[in-house]
Amino acid sequence: MISYIGKKYKFDVNAAKSIKESIDDLYNNDFTNNIYIQRDMKISDFEQIIKKIDKFLDNIVEIENGKEITRLETLEEAREYFGEDFIKNFENIFNEAAKNKIRIFLHGTFKEEAEQILKTGLAYHTTDLFDTAYDVPLTYEGIDYVKILNWPHREVKNLVMICVPEEVKTKGLFVRENNLDYSLNHVNKINKENFVITPDFIYGYIDVRKKEILLNDKYSNEHDYTNKIIDDNVDKIIYRESCNNIKYFKKIYEKELALSSDEKSDEIELEDHNITSVYLSGKLNELRPLFANLEEYYNGELNANQYKYYLSHIKNILNVLKKVEDHLLEDNEFTSFK
Repeated sequence: MISYIGKKYKFDVNAAKSIKESIDDLYNNDFTNNIYIQRDMKISDFEQIIKKIDKFLDNIVEIENGKEITRLETLEEAREYFGEDFIKNFENIFNEAAKNKIRIFLHGTFKEEAEQILKTGLAYHTTDLFDTAYDVPLTYEGIDYVKILNWPHREVKNLVMICVPEEVKTKGLFVRENNLDYSLNHVNKINKENFVITPDFIYGYIDVRKKEILLNDKYSNEHDYTNKIIDDNVDKIIYRESCNNIKYFKKIYEKELALSSDEKSDEIELEDHNITSVYLSGKLNELRPLFANLEEYYNGELNANQYKYYLSHIKNILNVLKKVEDHLLEDNEFTSFK
């Protein structure tokens, strides 16, 4: 997590109201047909609204609100935190496991318990692997180091690595075990009914603070499946290269980026449009709910997320309108709509 002093953004409520009313003035409410009919619009009307919006945006003031805000790191920041050596080591382990049809799960816990799990195995109350372990988190860019850095379970900083081979789907993963150290938090103290993933499946654990992977000398690629119990949700343990190989996710991500760059831009091709008052007032009317909300709900202040949302939407529409402004007719009238 990254901490910083939060910001808020002050805006002129009356200016927002004025813009909304200027847009409203382009319409006459036809109650009979329950629709809006736009009146004749002059270029001067259009230009006036553009100027009002520009002035409204220019007058927004950023101030600190004095409150400490926390946010998750970006993927780039998380990768920088762990460093090249850790990432290379972890991804080599990950890819080698994928090649051998081994799926890696992570269990977050405290350091003392992580050390104990390497020796005695990971205790479960049930025979459901997903009850207290998660897949190595992935994005289309590869491993999600943001989630590894900010583990969702109690934000612990020690992540036990469980290597689960494909054969457990038919041979079993758990053993029943009641003779455990009941002082440990992860052991069921109530009915003392516990199941265990034995140490030969425990590869080691990640010390997030030290950015180290500590290996378990009891881990093995060979397992004794005598009396092993099959996972309750065995069908959820899917072994596909596409789910376990970082290169695949990078390939898909790059493909999607290429597709998105080839998609037609949202910018309008003005020469293909008859620029009518219907078209322009329609674009302006997309702004109306934004300024109506700003007038009614925020009391002249936005937090950072609200500011980002409204600013991006207003600017996107405004940019289109300014492109239209360059193509307005010289006779101060729009082409008629037929």
